[in-house]
Amino acid sequence: MAGLTLRHIEKTFGRTTILQDVSLEATDGEFVVLLGPSGCGKSTLLRIIAGLEPQTRGSVQIGDRCVDSLPPHDRDIAMVFQHYALYPHLTVRDNLAFGLTMRKEPKAVIAERIAETAALLAIHDLLDRKPRELSGGQRQRVAMGRAIVRKPTLFLFDEPLSNLDARLRAAMRVELQKLHHCLATTTVYVTHDQVEAMTLGQTIVVMNQGCIQQIGRPDQIYHKPANPFVAGFIGHPPMNLFEGSYRLRGRELEFRAGTLTLSVQTPAQDECDAGSGHATLGLRPENVALDPPGTNHLAFDGTIDVIENLGGDHIVYLVVHGQRVVARTSPNSTRRVGDAVTAYWPTDALHVFINQKRVPVSP
Repeated sequence: MAGLTLRHIEKTFGRTTILQDVSLEATDGEFVVLLGPSGCGKSTLLRIIAGLEPQTRGSVQIGDRCVDSLPPHDRDIAMVFQHYALYPHLTVRDNLAFGLTMRKEPKAVIAERIAETAALLAIHDLLDRKPRELSGGQRQRVAMGRAIVRKPTLFLFDEPLSNLDARLRAAMRVELQKLHHCLATTTVYVTHDQVEAMTLGQTIVVMNQGCIQQIGRPDQIYHKPANPFVAGFIGHPPMNLFEGSYRLRGRELEFRAGTLTLSVQTPAQDECDAGSGHATLGLRPENVALDPPGTNHLAFDGTIDVIENLGGDHIVYLVVHGQRVVARTSPNSTRRVGDAVTAYWPTDALHVFINQKRVPVSP
């Protein structure tokens, strides 16, 4: 087993910068998720870790070894790709055995490893089939089995579930959690799907435009986003974000976006720049209440524009002072499109960002 350390990784293609000063550390046995939109550099970073792509600057360390000069086959890593990458002319058994055979492992060791992996992934009844005879989920299990059977020090997953349907993705997320619990191998997992990131990752690395935006546990990323990008990228529906201006008087911060005006308290004046300037206000849909929630809330009159019935809850789109506000509410509500309502915003659930940084708000 081994951890992973990246120090100041940069990657450029000509004048185009793909990765900028990326540094992170994964402890031994940790499950780290690289999360971000398409084109943010997360797959390029994974390929650099694997040795499939050279970095322009920086270093990669696996365990206590700097592997910058090592080819992929000497880094003791196993990678699972988005497109399975199975040999179509080989059986599942031979696909699993291929890497071990190339390493000239004894036949008895290969047979034992295949039996262990097949039992772990519940694919023992598929060993004599070929990939064309398997479903998408079965192929992905085999692809993961080919990585597991080698018992590497580092697993790399490049969006392995993106080709599966929603139901199968959910089932495979559960299986991946079980596998990691059993194997306890350091894992780096790339995805643009925030649900995968939140459910699988012990640590989430949010990336955008080649830069790390925030590193933290899922609850930290969700409840204390570092900047508006992270706030808007994590959560479904996304956080309500309002662009406006602020004015700070002592601890009182006044925010204005069009005709929407509110005041909140900051813990200390030095938490944000004194004076005034541009600010972003955020509030998650589940924190928008259409019934009085109790003390320490702000009330705004609005009109229901659209209602999405998801069965277990309703997604309600409101117009409040000319701003679109999304609320997640109980399915038992009798409200209809066009109804005038009062939206209640708990002050302790508000997020304020000044100069792209989160500013604490007091209840």
